[in-house]
Amino acid sequence: NGLDESKIKDKNELKEICELTGIDQSVLERAFSFRTVEAKQEKVSTTLNVAQAYYARDALAKNLYSRLFCWLVTRINESIKAQSKVRKKVMGVLDIYGFEIFEDNSFEQFIINYCNEKLQQIFIELTLKEEQEEYIREGIEWTHIEYFNNAIICDLIENHQNGILAMLDEECLRPGAVTDETFLDKLNQVCATHQHFESRMSKCSRFLNDTSLPHCCFRIQHYAGKVMYQVEGFVDKNNDLLYRDLSQAMWKASHSLIKALFPEGNPVKINLKRPPTAGCQFKVSVATLMRNLQTKNPNYIRCI
Repeated sequence: NGLDESKIKDKNELKEICELTGIDQSVLERAFSFRTVEAKQEKVSTTLNVAQAYYARDALAKNLYSRLFCWLVTRINESIKAQSKVRKKVMGVLDIYGFEIFEDNSFEQFIINYCNEKLQQIFIELTLKEEQEEYIREGIEWTHIEYFNNAIICDLIENHQNGILAMLDEECLRPGAVTDETFLDKLNQVCATHQHFESRMSKCSRFLNDTSLPHCCFRIQHYAGKVMYQVEGFVDKNNDLLYRDLSQAMWKASHSLIKALFPEGNPVKINLKRPPTAGCQFKVSVATLMRNLQTKNPNYIRCI
């Protein structure tokens, strides 16, 4: 019929996966090669091309790992939590990945560095700012410490209307041809005048001849230094969608844990609403962490 198709090359690998997860081989094979699109009361089944099938396979692997990891953490927390109903003081350890600057920086480094910006903001608010305000209240003499407030960088990334994450979500959700290049074009329009955003193609002419900044990249001046991000893969990594056919295939597993990890696969609970993007989920997770830290008294251990 002129449409691109994909087939699984090695059926032995598929058989092994199905034996481990307790899924019928024909069900999973179809879910890797077809996608069902639902609109109102209609269902349309389309074939996946090779690139889409690779994407579906990777999305399932990442979801399976992520959900199993979360299940394990929840299970451990349930088993070690204090049984007493009397509220007591708690001590928690936040072991966070550090600021990342690699030769090639992508979406993963971008969101990790965003989290580090937020932690730096907490450090400024709770430690430097509050300590010095306390000195003023108590009339203690001290040498005032000048510090850079990185709220402007956090806003560049997380602003609801024109932050980089909002622009990325907007690109992922809009109809029409969406690519990493169209995302960068949007950034070049919206963030061009921001003092911590740099791009070769932005309206800010001072970067026009900057050969250290390729056309397919943008640079952010973080509190810890400048980082250049390659836009390739930003849109796909942010979408990170698990096709409904694969969720439903996993829900049909005879393995009770696998089935429980994919509740949205239950045909009775079909939700046509688009799931939140990876960037959106990470932003919500960071906000929850920040609220938690704001209610605590932090101490810092500098690791070398």
